[in-house]
Amino acid sequence: PQLGVMLEDARITMRAGGPVVKEVLPRTPAAKAGLKGTVDREEGWGDQIIAIDDEPIRSIEDLQNAIKSREFGDEISLVYRRDGTDYRVRVKLERASGDARG
Repeated sequence: PQLGVMLEDARITMRAGGPVVKEVLPRTPAAKAGLKGTVDREEGWGDQIIAIDDEPIRSIEDLQNAIKSREFGDEISLVYRRDGTDYRVRVKLERASGDARG
């Protein structure tokens, strides 16, 4: 399954304390949920993903593992931080384009 985000590099993730969205891919679960990447903003960083289903997300690997452990069509609770405020959204995961599992 996919969330549909490109992330900032590991240095920025470590400094922020969790993955920071660089770009939100169009027509993906992340886009439908309203997440914003650094490229979508005039100033400042993109949204920081801080939890999925109440499990803390502190690294790129945490995020990748959280998504990989779900199935297509699963709905997750995603918490992200934008400009110091935390937001919680429900996101339905979709099949990644080109996914070999059909």
